[in-house]
Amino acid sequence: MIRWIKKHPVSAVLLMDALLLPGIWIMRQAVTLMFRQGDPCPWTLFGVRCATCGGTHCVQSFLYGRFLEAFRWNPLVFCWILFAVATVLLLNIWVLLHQHWGGKALKVMYSMEAFFVAVGSYLHFAFWRNVPMLLERILERLPL
Repeated sequence: MIRWIKKHPVSAVLLMDALLLPGIWIMRQAVTLMFRQGDPCPWTLFGVRCATCGGTHCVQSFLYGRFLEAFRWNPLVFCWILFAVATVLLLNIWVLLHQHWGGKALKVMYSMEAFFVAVGSYLHFAFWRNVPMLLERILERLPL
């Protein structure tokens, strides 16, 4: 498979593009079905919101074209979606239009430094989104 992709990069990108729209439609239907089943996140059992809490709502809002609402649900997942969209666009620019700056941009986006920035932002967001809730719990227990 990888040999075929290396031999026929244009065909591989066109195949990816052809599968992208049906994949988005299937994901949209799956997310809608998940909402009918109830809360899919196991972290709510512990009373802590993980960094991806609201991510399903974010994806659903994004797929329906409500971008501001998607950002309000979860800014981190919204940025991940934009990163995925940028990856698809740059891959198309690089392979189909033969623009070398698209490949250089992809190398920067998927470098080790970018990985550490992504992990750091995930942990930072997970911590700071729980601080108000944790402070509220601590203040509730203080005798005043």
